[in-house]
Amino acid sequence: MDMSSKQAKAKWQAQQRVLARTAFPIADDQLQQLFEYVDSHLETERCDHSLRLTLGWFASTGQSSERTVEWLREHGGHCDCEVIANAAAHWDENRGLGVDIPEGWAVTYAEPSLAGDDWELKEDLLQLRHTRLNRLADLGWYVDQFRIHILQGDFQGEFLGDGCARDSASARAALGALLVRFGKP
Repeated sequence: MDMSSKQAKAKWQAQQRVLARTAFPIADDQLQQLFEYVDSHLETERCDHSLRLTLGWFASTGQSSERTVEWLREHGGHCDCEVIANAAAHWDENRGLGVDIPEGWAVTYAEPSLAGDDWELKEDLLQLRHTRLNRLADLGWYVDQFRIHILQGDFQGEFLGDGCARDSASARAALGALLVRFGKP
């Protein structure tokens, strides 16, 4: 494999990690709590080949489990022990983007540098689309700051809102807030 093929493969793998992160159904800290809860109970209880412990965690937190259970199953978590062996492993390999993508939004482009903490400072970093509301969210670096634009339709559409930040942590927070705000009709 030549150097350009290796670089292309590495870029593709990094982009796949970013896409996997953005598909997490709940926040990283909540997934961590779920996995720790299930794992600690499996130390003293046998897996009964159901999601009894997983669903118990959701019941104790008062959260809806439907979207997360679907995601767990998509990643091999069909019972509590598989939640730890498969879905938790997938999460651990891909976590860290730090942006919770609300329901309805889907990533359409992700710059591979988002897979690490050292983001490339370029105009095209992350784009998301809300298909039901026909909205576009765009995150990029412009001159001296991260900018987030929310548009109706596409880049030619009506400007709905924006945000800016000087560091990646603030950009993540601003993006998350805008996705929630503009993810509603």
